Amino acid sequence: MGGLKKVGVLVFVLSVFASCGVNKSTVESKKANENKVEQIATLSAGTPVQSLDPATAVDQTSVTLLANVMEGLYRLDEKNQPQPAIAAGQPKISNGGKTYTIVIRDGAKWADGTDITADDFVTAWQRVLDPKTASPNVELFAAIKNAKEISIGKQQKETLGVKSKGNKTIEIELEEPTPYFTDLLALTAYFPVQQNAVKEYGKEYGTTKENIVTNGAFTLTDLNGVGISDKWTIAKNPKYWDKKHVAMEKIKFQVVKDINTGINLYNDGQLDDAPVAGEYSKQLENNKDFIRELSATTMFLEVNQRNKKSITSNKHARQAINFAIDREAISNKILTNGSIPAKGVVPSKLVYNPKTGKDFTNSSLVFLDKSKAKDSWEKAKKELKGTDLSIDIMVNEEDLSKKLGEYLQNELQDTLDGLKVSVTAVPATLQTERLNSGNFMIALSGWQADFADPVSFLANFESKSSLNHGGYANEEYDKLLKNNSSKRLQELKDAEKLILEDAGVIPLLQIGNAKLRNQKISEIKVHSIGAKYDYKTMEIK
Repeated sequence: MGGLKKVGVLVFVLSVFASCGVNKSTVESKKANENKVEQIATLSAGTPVQSLDPATAVDQTSVTLLANVMEGLYRLDEKNQPQPAIAAGQPKISNGGKTYTIVIRDGAKWADGTDITADDFVTAWQRVLDPKTASPNVELFAAIKNAKEISIGKQQKETLGVKSKGNKTIEIELEEPTPYFTDLLALTAYFPVQQNAVKEYGKEYGTTKENIVTNGAFTLTDLNGVGISDKWTIAKNPKYWDKKHVAMEKIKFQVVKDINTGINLYNDGQLDDAPVAGEYSKQLENNKDFIRELSATTMFLEVNQRNKKSITSNKHARQAINFAIDREAISNKILTNGSIPAKGVVPSKLVYNPKTGKDFTNSSLVFLDKSKAKDSWEKAKKELKGTDLSIDIMVNEEDLSKKLGEYLQNELQDTLDGLKVSVTAVPATLQTERLNSGNFMIALSGWQADFADPVSFLANFESKSSLNHGGYANEEYDKLLKNNSSKRLQELKDAEKLILEDAGVIPLLQIGNAKLRNQKISEIKVHSIGAKYDYKTMEIK
């Protein structure tokens, strides 16, 4: 795919993606005969876990869980830079930047005590690209030789440019030099799989906690069911190579969908972190436990353009919807959780031009303009004569998602004469299924980057991307994404302008998280990209 390297995390939750905290009663408890705080915490999450399989996980809750119970060659540090994990050191790069040689560290083991080998990585990556896996992460591997051909069934998975040189050494051959390939190796999609487990469980691998073998700082000890369980637990892994730097003995998770419920549980001592939004943000902003975090995450409306007879396939109709939305009102009056109006598809403070030092997102490309909204709508109605002027917006069943859906419903109906808007709230699992199958008109969704590059957002909407749920297709857009020359950033900027002019996707917000968190917690790595929370060094003081 040349310069097109797509990564990211699919997100549906407005208020919290995987929050963290420690139970007040836990903080006060002491280990027997020791003057130490017991290292057991209770954390909250926004949605149930959707997948335990690195090949198929894309939602934030699943990715964050996997990043804590599994580990790849590299993991992100506090500055979002990849540092050696299962790898013994940084890769040796040769052949003009096209060959990477990586050695696995001594002592790296699976949770069952068996050694992690180079073949565990080769098997995992071949499995992602095997069309039988139907992985939504195939494009993350586009930099590797033959990856694209394998993913579409034109070559066998064994031809992938990855080889094991004995048990400890991996050799990777790329299609062309990729400056951020080491960053890609920190993604959950690049995590290894234990070969015996994959052979034993087959298609059932990663569907339950019993059908997966992990290798991370923690093991998964309790999860009733993928997609349905609202509680799960992870515990310190005694076989982990760096266990001496893991303080927490056990971390419990509970799904919190309703803001009011979460705050009540926090105040009652049953939770020690809780998502905060709306009026609660104003009420609690002076509370010592109140914090705000801004993510490299864009929330947007995905607009289905596949059905040419649908109102959403009409460019003027999409433009009218885009111009009719007051993003300032959404961030300041509805969410008030630290989110800010989106300037475009790519969030602010993610990518800087190395020559100019300017933020890639240095000007707003989306804005409220009721006059343009009405003009575009009148053009659309003439072109859509005889078409049903109604749309449905699919949202997550979380409280804030539903409130945002209701706001959009009222805003669009008030501004666009004759438009009828309905809102459908569905569970996260069903939302994922409907997005993947194209069974929606407009969907409230979002994306969080795994590393700092515009293509981590823009490549989602390349015409053949598996994450281009709305079916946006523009040959010029695709062409602009593939440039690896010195003009690359400018052409990516041109691509972003093009998709926004087409209203191929409608950005709403750059997501912030406001929450209450117990101050006794320390050493949590909070990432603005990728898996949001890393609990490896977390500790209760």
